[in-house]
Amino acid sequence: MATLFIYSIKVSLCMVTFYFAYKMLLSRDTFHRFNRIAILTSLLLSMLLPLIKINTETQIGIAKGLIVIEQAVVTGAVGDDESMGLSPVQWGFMVYLLGVVLFLAREVVSLVRLGKLMRRGRMVGSSALQHDGMPLNDFDKVIDKSRIIVVDDDISPFSWFRNIVMGSKDFHDNPREIINHELAHVRLGHSWDVAFCNFILVFQWFNPAAWLLKQELQNIHEYEADEAVIKRGIDAKQYQMLLIKKSVGEHLFSMANNLNHNSLKKRITMMKKTRTNPWQRAKALAVLPIATVAIVAFASPKVEQAMNRAEVESEGMIRMGKDKVATITSLQSGEQAVDARQADIMPGAEQRKDSVPEKAYEVVETMPTFPGGIEGMIDFLSKNIKYPDIAEKNNIEGRVIVAFVVNKTGEVEDPVVVRCVSPELDREALRVVRAMPKWTPGMHKGKPVNVKYTIPISFKLTEDKGGEEANPEAASKAM
Repeated sequence: MATLFIYSIKVSLCMVTFYFAYKMLLSRDTFHRFNRIAILTSLLLSMLLPLIKINTETQIGIAKGLIVIEQAVVTGAVGDDESMGLSPVQWGFMVYLLGVVLFLAREVVSLVRLGKLMRRGRMVGSSALQHDGMPLNDFDKVIDKSRIIVVDDDISPFSWFRNIVMGSKDFHDNPREIINHELAHVRLGHSWDVAFCNFILVFQWFNPAAWLLKQELQNIHEYEADEAVIKRGIDAKQYQMLLIKKSVGEHLFSMANNLNHNSLKKRITMMKKTRTNPWQRAKALAVLPIATVAIVAFASPKVEQAMNRAEVESEGMIRMGKDKVATITSLQSGEQAVDARQADIMPGAEQRKDSVPEKAYEVVETMPTFPGGIEGMIDFLSKNIKYPDIAEKNNIEGRVIVAFVVNKTGEVEDPVVVRCVSPELDREALRVVRAMPKWTPGMHKGKPVNVKYTIPISFKLTEDKGGEEANPEAASKAM
């Protein structure tokens, strides 16, 4: 829940950055197709950049083998005396989700209204166009794949994929100009762009930059269609007068390409404008540093500590339900989830029934911190964890996942193995977790709370080169 909300915020920040870059660098130029691609690329990059993970490695040395301490997975756990009210992030997500539902409903309603309008109209074929004195050679072959629908309603003409919808008055008064204009929308596939933008707006309804980018894209659609009409030999002044006359038409559908938009002055200015020097396209290269900054600023960091730049296994997410069953997702093929109640914690030891709190937050306001932060934890683990002799002798490797609670006083409680590899590796992982010093406790609503922490630790054996062993202190200095 919180992850989706944070992702949406990152997307919106990327869109704001790309919008201002486009507005300053490209919006006044006349290469419309290039600008169209630039906006669509900006929208796509805004959705993808926050998904990029930055991999950083910290080398830690231990004797005999390699220990990979992967990114910890944290969930909050409140005691019975804590209320289960929604946090500010959760309230924000609820508002965001409500907006998504409303805007999705808006698109569905618009689609239903569009379908009803088209069913009320009559389809006009080639014979009717010839009867009205419109030679077919004025149009592309695309007219054979399009449907012209005439309705009695007083609407602004529009196109939706291969359908061209116009009022009966427009069909009799200015069919040539209007149909040429809408055919340009059909031929250039503008409806796909609008559908893509509307899909993004359902999830980015709160983001002004998303709406502004859609408006800029629709302006480009009109510039392209206007250019296509003028190239067909239609008088520019007569066409501009038609645009002014149709500026009072009603727009009913958010997903359609309407003949008129509020950018009439810009469209007429663009028709008269001198073509921009093609070399001006090089300004689009500015997107490269912008994208780089976005990756560094917004991408989700994934911290992995490794020695000898070893390859880390795919990361698993631990989620603890009320029934105290730990499930692992995003695993490599063949891996299975482990029931925390049945995990082989220690031979002869019995798991405590109260090891996992029944009530839990996925997010707490301030997470607990190890003394010295993540670097302090790496230093502690590198100096204290040891590869078990039996595991080394039998070439046993694997990932052990240990869950524990940092209580209200910062002490580590109830460490349990929720993913087992072997008794030896499991014991070593538990031993080093139990030996951890006091943490700074997590805080929620101004009070210290119990917080559940999950650490995946991968044990991997390395080749012995000349009997030399890694020096933990040297490795720590290297960090």
